[in-house]
Amino acid sequence: MVRGRVANGRMRAVSADVPDPDLGKLVRQALAESKSGVPMPNFRTTDPSAPLMAAAGVKTYLGYARTAREISVDLDDKVPGFRLIPKLSSAHEGWVPLDEYTLTLDQQASDDQLGAGVRAALDQAIGWPGHIPPAP
Repeated sequence: MVRGRVANGRMRAVSADVPDPDLGKLVRQALAESKSGVPMPNFRTTDPSAPLMAAAGVKTYLGYARTAREISVDLDDKVPGFRLIPKLSSAHEGWVPLDEYTLTLDQQASDDQLGAGVRAALDQAIGWPGHIPPAP
C-alpha cells in the first residue's frame, strides 16, 4: 500500500482554545471532504501549502515545521474507528509517525470525544528540538 498525503485545498484555522466539540466536528468534516486519488500539484505553478503558512503566520514550510506539532487522523473502513497518530518533526526525515503513541477512538465517538482525542494526540506530538511549542 502506497501512503502519501496531498493537500486538496481544504484548510481551516481555529483558535487553540476552540471547544472540544467544535474541534471534533471540524475534524469529522475534514475527513468527510477528504478524497483519494488527488493529483500531485505542480509546485512550480502553485503552492498548496500557502493557506496553511498564512494561517500559521510563517513565510515558509521550514518556518512551519520548526514551530508546529502535527498529527494524522485516519478513518478507514478496514480498521474501524479513528486513528490519531502523533508525529515527530525531524529536520532530516520530515514528519515521522510516532506509532507507539497512536490513539484509537470508536467510530461512534462524539465530537467532544474526538476533539479531546485530537488534543491528547497533539500533546504527544514532538516539534523540532529547541522549537517545541509551549503547552496550551
